[in-house]
Amino acid sequence: MDAQLSAYITWPLLLGLYWGLIVTALNANPYRRERPERERDI
Repeated sequence: MDAQLSAYITWPLLLGLYWGLIVTALNANPYRRERPERERDI
């Protein structure tokens, strides 16, 4: 039972870390920067 409990605890942590890396990678991607669309009207 200890192996199952450790698996239930470890997998969400690993998935959370993996998702955190994906989100930070997408946010750091220069192609997804906030484009100033309002400044086009000037």
